[in-house]
Amino acid sequence: MSARVTRVREFRLALIEVEATKIRAAGTGSHEVGAAENATDDIARDYMRALPALAKLERYERRA
Repeated sequence: MSARVTRVREFRLALIEVEATKIRAAGTGSHEVGAAENATDDIARDYMRALPALAKLERYERRA
């Protein structure tokens, strides 16, 4: 495996870990009615923001 592929995979894992940290932090918020729905919406937005970067990494990895 090339060094480029290794770096891409390491970066992808770091990006996923950052998003997972955001999700865990959102899960420890308020327990009010509706808070769970807001947290779910926030989680979905975090994942949606990460998808373009993950797709770019996937294309880069295939070329490498």
